[in-house]
Amino acid sequence: MPERSGPYDDYRHLNLRGRLLRPAKLKCEEVELHILPDKRLDEGVREQNRPVSIGHINLRKARMDGILSMPADALPLLLTLATAEKLRFMVMQGERLRYGSAAIKSFRVEMNIGEDDLPDEE
Repeated sequence: MPERSGPYDDYRHLNLRGRLLRPAKLKCEEVELHILPDKRLDEGVREQNRPVSIGHINLRKARMDGILSMPADALPLLLTLATAEKLRFMVMQGERLRYGSAAIKSFRVEMNIGEDDLPDEE
């Protein structure tokens, strides 16, 4: 890893587990997302990088798994919210599932969410 400066590298990330609210027609009993910090997405740097996607999700046997990137400078706040059990919802936008996989273009996390904030059923 080019940015590692010593013999020990502490790489923090966020793992979230929950259930899928939308689209309700998907048969999904469990969701597990791994959210990894990426310095290329930090404010001031991300304007130079235009990623095609920030991650992918896969749906297999009623289980959804995903790996997503987020700005590294957002990780401390998200860890604080998760520790305080205030991180309750994640809204993702991306491609339609095709063969059980989809690219994710963006996501946001919410402490509360109303019916109007949920994506439309398709």
